[in-house]
Amino acid sequence: MNKAIIWDLLGTLGADSQTLINNNFKFFDQAVLALQKADENGFLNIIITNQSHIAHERMTLEEYNDSLGKLLNKLENEGVKIAEVYTCPHARKDNCNCKKPLPFFVREAIKNMI
Repeated sequence: MNKAIIWDLLGTLGADSQTLINNNFKFFDQAVLALQKADENGFLNIIITNQSHIAHERMTLEEYNDSLGKLLNKLENEGVKIAEVYTCPHARKDNCNCKKPLPFFVREAIKNMI
């Protein structure tokens, strides 16, 4: 069985969603090191993130995927592997089943790890 650490992108690994929209995302001090250590110790790095700015039309899904791709490339250049990213693009008013803190994506990650 695989073991994993599930990380939140905004506010845990790095800055807020406005920096993602502006392509100014910066990882917090030690965040990349923590991801590297998790990887070195056999943990899958999984990111689950709420991105309601997509629903609020401050960013398109394509723009988000482009920004996310840049972040993942940055991490890859640092030797960090991200096994999966699960993104909720909905606004709170949408009452979806995938917005954190609901466990939908955690359950999906577990299913996909087995």
